[in-house]
Amino acid sequence: MSAPGRVVLRQDVLQLGYPFRPALQVTPRDVQSMLDNPASKLVLIDCRTPGEWQTARIEGARLIPLNELASRIDEIDNAAADGGPVDVYRDHGVRARRAALFLRARGNEAESVAGGVDAWAGGGDAGVGRDQGRVG
Repeated sequence: MSAPGRVVLRQDVLQLGYPFRPALQVTPRDVQSMLDNPASKLVLIDCRTPGEWQTARIEGARLIPLNELASRIDEIDNAAADGGPVDVYRDHGVRARRAALFLRARGNEAESVAGGVDAWAGGGDAGVGRDQGRVG
């Protein structure tokens, strides 16, 4: 059940043929469920640029640009100290998978949000803009 005022994403947010990797990725619907759960310890990181963040973002995410990930690892570790997963996203998910692998190598329980912010927006959250021109 979605929290009041939140959009319920459609089940089919990923395009047919999307190379979903369940061992490394989480679906936008699963992220939404965690965000809607007050007991969830999810740390959601938007690893796009500040300009992209201003254009569109997922409510509940924190901005840590990809080029700052390594230098802000202590901040991420502290946020995830309760044992919650760290989910990262970008525009479409390609570079977010690399970020998740980097965080896993550091000992975090990390996943990338499949399809990124574009899949989230395409899933029915009109409050989040889409950026179909770039892969990221």
